[in-house]
Amino acid sequence: DTTTYYLHVFDWPEDGKLKVPGLDIRKAEIDAEFLASGRDIAVVSEDESAILTLGSNVIDPIATVVKMEVKGDHSIVRVPMRPAKDGTLTLKAELADIHAPGESCAIPETKGGKWNIGNWHDPDCWIDWRIRLPKGGRFTIETEIAGFGTTEMRVEIDGCGISAKLPKTDSYENFVPFTFGEIELPAGISEIRLKADKDGWQPTNVRNIVLKPVN
Repeated sequence: DTTTYYLHVFDWPEDGKLKVPGLDIRKAEIDAEFLASGRDIAVVSEDESAILTLGSNVIDPIATVVKMEVKGDHSIVRVPMRPAKDGTLTLKAELADIHAPGESCAIPETKGGKWNIGNWHDPDCWIDWRIRLPKGGRFTIETEIAGFGTTEMRVEIDGCGISAKLPKTDSYENFVPFTFGEIELPAGISEIRLKADKDGWQPTNVRNIVLKPVN
């Protein structure tokens, strides 16, 4: 089977290489070309992503369309987040995967010009991120929270983690810094999950989760 993707390039990459995160093409055959000219584009697989070499010359200053045909086995995967050079890993609220077994669902939204997870009324809802660490270690877990009631939340990885009581801020927009504590994280790919305490849960807005290495 062949799947055809049309990629619209609005901002030309500075190095001339377009990365399509999460498109795993390691087992597939790829034919890519500029739609306007038909000129071939070299494509390679790198770290569960497709890398297209567009070159340094901008084809269309408004939008360049690339046609890419993928033949054979390929998949769309979750791209793990990586730490910055200083080892800090920021789990962005707008990039969280939200799981809602019921009808009510937490959503990413903005308040005060910053992203947060809001509308978290269902305690059965949880969110998670996929991460990749070059080396394991101990990390401090920090965030900003806002809500009308005192409640409890848990951060866990592979079933183990830490729980913390969150203070009320008397508003869904009055965010205050909060530290969950410290957690040990392994090297490689993992999933970090943020869960509500089902007993006495009070809806709480949560901004980015920041993991800082403990020196």
